[in-house]
Amino acid sequence: MWWIWVIIGLLFVGLEVIVPGVTLVWFGLGAILVGIVNYFFPLNLVINLFLWATFSVIFIVLTFKYMKKGVKGEKIDVNRHLYEGKKGVITEVLDHFFAKAEFEEPILGDRVWKVKGENLQVGDIVEVEGVEGNYFRVRKVAKEKGN
Repeated sequence: MWWIWVIIGLLFVGLEVIVPGVTLVWFGLGAILVGIVNYFFPLNLVINLFLWATFSVIFIVLTFKYMKKGVKGEKIDVNRHLYEGKKGVITEVLDHFFAKAEFEEPILGDRVWKVKGENLQVGDIVEVEGVEGNYFRVRKVAKEKGN
């Protein structure tokens, strides 16, 4: 019966390649571990299922604990190239920090975006430095010609 658990575990690990996420591999490794335990100490189905659930949960908890430690630094934005360095013109000042800017080329499908920067005025040319929530953080690079 031990070899059935190993096959089930290998199936879960194989499914991990097809299904997105990082969960099935831990269920698979839990099943393989139950198979190894059963090889040395044959156990009944209820104990096997309990061991499988326990091993799987331990693997998942350890994974999230380890992943959380590695993510404490700055978040990585993989789409940074889509907006960083893009230039636009302030078209409307909303308050002391926020404004609306129209960009030369669309960013993520739109030309007009809410932006945040210091002392922004209508006509200022701005450049995108990054993203904060649902707006772009910009810096003033020049005043539009003719203003």
